[in-house]
Amino acid sequence: MTSKFTNLNSFFEKTCATYKTKPCLCDVDGESFSYDQVFDRVSELSTVLAKSCIGPGEPIAIVAANSSHWVIAYFAIIRLGCVAVPILTDFCDQDIANIILETGARAVFTCQQNQERVLSICQEDILVLSFCSNNAGFAYEIRKPAIMKVDGDQYTPKTQGLYDSSQTASIIYTSGTSGHSKGVLLSHANLLANLESASKLIAIQSSWRFLSVLPLSHAYEFTIGLLLPLFNGASIHYLRKRPTPTLLQTACGAVAPHVVCMVPLLLEKIFKKKVQPVLTGNRICSALIKIPLLKRQILKFIGRKVIRLFGGNIKLFAIGGAALHFNTEEFLKMAELPYLVGYGLTEASPLVAGGPFGDSSISLGSVGKVIPDVEVTLVDIDKSSGVGEIQVRGANIMLGYFENSQLTRETITADGWLKTGDLGLFDCNMNLVITGRIKNVIVLSSGENIYPEELEDKLLSFLEIAETIVVVKKGRLEAVIVPDYEYIADKHGINESKIDSGGAQLVFNEIDSIRRAVNERVPAYAKILSVREHPQPLIKTPTHKVKRFLYTTDQE
Repeated sequence: MTSKFTNLNSFFEKTCATYKTKPCLCDVDGESFSYDQVFDRVSELSTVLAKSCIGPGEPIAIVAANSSHWVIAYFAIIRLGCVAVPILTDFCDQDIANIILETGARAVFTCQQNQERVLSICQEDILVLSFCSNNAGFAYEIRKPAIMKVDGDQYTPKTQGLYDSSQTASIIYTSGTSGHSKGVLLSHANLLANLESASKLIAIQSSWRFLSVLPLSHAYEFTIGLLLPLFNGASIHYLRKRPTPTLLQTACGAVAPHVVCMVPLLLEKIFKKKVQPVLTGNRICSALIKIPLLKRQILKFIGRKVIRLFGGNIKLFAIGGAALHFNTEEFLKMAELPYLVGYGLTEASPLVAGGPFGDSSISLGSVGKVIPDVEVTLVDIDKSSGVGEIQVRGANIMLGYFENSQLTRETITADGWLKTGDLGLFDCNMNLVITGRIKNVIVLSSGENIYPEELEDKLLSFLEIAETIVVVKKGRLEAVIVPDYEYIADKHGINESKIDSGGAQLVFNEIDSIRRAVNERVPAYAKILSVREHPQPLIKTPTHKVKRFLYTTDQE
């Protein structure tokens, strides 16, 4: 596939020239910029960087919360021909310091809430710039090493001919569940190819407003939540704080967004707290919901309430980053809420499958069709289940891992297939169904393969369970369960403080009863033989995936 843009800078220039005075970047309760204002600020900032003696090809990091300034900084880096290194602020200080050191970043952009943190972990020879929070300026220097000072009249930035589409645009560090972050090299061509494929899944209107709640340092939000709306002339509104349900509802009331990119965890919280109690906690509703025609009408009514909760204009919930619970997706579909579930990974820039929007053949539990201009094949297919390892090929596949040629060779085959490490199958309508990770598969002494994600999905259908993972302990399947103490307390009419510290017999009885109920729905070899209460939330990556390795160290 050949992009109509030669690189991200030409994409940015043509987009800003096309949409000019239309709203582009907005901070909720903050500044707003039109497309031509964004272009002017990017041009000015790239000149600042050039005058600081930073040249084409050099890495510049961004350690900041989402905002309009984050985007301006990114495109200023690209305009200068440098390599952007977006770093998740949820990484610990040592990891951030290691990434800055490893990539050799010459400068770091940050925001006021991360300013002191970045100054404390950056070496003295690194230029540090922080975003302003007022209209007086978009960034200011808070530390400029003497070796970088250059007379502005002696240096004129050159923004043309600095790079071609095959050169690295971003180094994105994954927040892996295995505990090891890897620097993924994504070229201009990789990102633009994925953008153009994604643009064919749904017709985005230039009048639409995107609400951005996921970190821009994650490939999913960057491509689908930033490049895609810019490509179509839409506006993007940034929630600059962590999206708690209350803050999200307030922001939706102010923005009335048409599109929100979400990880399943956000939707599942809404479903479990707002929807499922209505369906199961009210006797009349519980009876009516058993009548198919009435069930659909009730769910459609609740669906309209969800739309109002998000501001009333929702055209699309774009869902990715992790598996969506089956019960939640069933509600989304029956309530006729507009949504797409996608599948991807950073190494694929990131989208591999999803949609297209409005395709009635997309089945529940799948991630839809493979996106245009991308190939997917299954290898080492199990004959009984049809499950195999998912491999992907296309112009969206990364250049490789930063300074790790061995891992790159192990991950990308000689003929260009990316080994995802994910397991899946195609259903009769060619929808891709993800069944789990190869590393997570549990092989029992009997030789049977267990996909823990499938058991976890069944456990999570019960309101009494907030989180869970299934592991092996002494050769037996065990469920590590974080109970929903608030729900259990309300169910039994007691004070939550009496049971939320762990070990209460009432809680154990509840989760063990669920274990037995799930065991009735699975084969004998897949039965969960014990449960372990875990009073604290499971430790997760910044993209809300459980760090499984922390809970499987006692496997035998």
